[in-house]
Amino acid sequence: MKFITLTLPIFERFYSCIKMLRKIYTKIFKKILRLSNLKLFHLCSTKSNDSDMDRFFEFEKAKLFDTWKRARNNKYSNPKFEAFHNFFKAFYEKIKNENVASLTETQKICLKKAMSYFQERVNCLSNNTATNAPYEVVESIKLAAKTWVPDIDNYVILTRYGDYSFSYHMEEDAILTYIENDYSIHFDYKTVLLAIPQHYYRDYLNNVVLYHEIGHFVDTINRITDIAVNDTINHIITKRNLDEILQVFPFLSNKDIPYQYFLDHHFKEYFADIFAASFIGRNIDKYLKYLSYPKTETEDYSPTHPSNKLRFKMIDEFLQGKNNYVIDMIQYILGKKGLPNLCKISSSINASDLYRLLPVKLSTDHDIHALYSLAWDVWDGDRSRFKSENNMSFDLQPTQLYTILNNLVEKSISNYLIKIKWQNVSK
Repeated sequence: MKFITLTLPIFERFYSCIKMLRKIYTKIFKKILRLSNLKLFHLCSTKSNDSDMDRFFEFEKAKLFDTWKRARNNKYSNPKFEAFHNFFKAFYEKIKNENVASLTETQKICLKKAMSYFQERVNCLSNNTATNAPYEVVESIKLAAKTWVPDIDNYVILTRYGDYSFSYHMEEDAILTYIENDYSIHFDYKTVLLAIPQHYYRDYLNNVVLYHEIGHFVDTINRITDIAVNDTINHIITKRNLDEILQVFPFLSNKDIPYQYFLDHHFKEYFADIFAASFIGRNIDKYLKYLSYPKTETEDYSPTHPSNKLRFKMIDEFLQGKNNYVIDMIQYILGKKGLPNLCKISSSINASDLYRLLPVKLSTDHDIHALYSLAWDVWDGDRSRFKSENNMSFDLQPTQLYTILNNLVEKSISNYLIKIKWQNVSK
């Protein structure tokens, strides 16, 4: 602890200053660019004579055109996806005949970033066509986030194949501004990417993990854990709450690790876990337990994640209404920002319809979130009830039950979303 109190102020304050200055300079730079009549990044007029690099740019353009050729006829049920598709169509038409050799170095840098963005987003859009998009899952987590992100409708949430994760293109604002300034093409939305393993794309039980991932989005937009980390560092410096801090961040007793990095990532994971637990309770850790099997309760932590034991304990204490340093800090910052505290949602729905092989009638947004937990409770519950409720002469096999539960969850959510749309139209 002596090491922490003596060394941490120097290291962490320096790191925090660098991080803060970077954010300030980024904001100032963007503001200047937006207010000026200069085109984004066009700070140099020097032409390139590197023919090899020009050929490589042409190669990248050829790949981009091939990507668009495969995606250009995609159809989407979501109007935002269609708008995004049309945005890329317009960009493609603008640059397909552009002479790369005539561009300045900075123009090439911008075009390179824009083409990379194009490739990534168009491929994501192809995973979100009318026949492929996990629509009900995405709408569920949007409803979960909207209380803490009131302008959630200004975002396009895209899903892609990959390990469960959340990502935000750090240069998206600059790229979109460049495209608007140089090619007169405007796009009204920002994008959020959620990665889902391909074999879980239409899975309504396992995708409860996405409540954790959308928690990262809520955190990023509101800078909750950024503030929490800065406050925690100040607490360590001033020797406040040290015992409580060490209980949730035991790595602070290790003098050989970068404290800022660990604190930042561990706080983010705790927040996402608590956010998810507020909607789907203890079921959030099922996938985590599966991934960590057989060492479910390990005390090992990584640079980016707290130990499973501490994460499970954090979820339990939150659901039981107990306090600890992380929970108290998160609730304090939410209140300071004028945002609602996190608490366990309540719902009146029950499992009787699921056991009767019927969609559940949902009345509120909270019912949607509760439905996921309910489906897991049924999966883990007495399966003989299906036999008795439906006068079956046979027991449901796990594969049959899995398919039935997924279909019933999808249908229940779909019915509710359709009802809400009709209500909005009638208004």
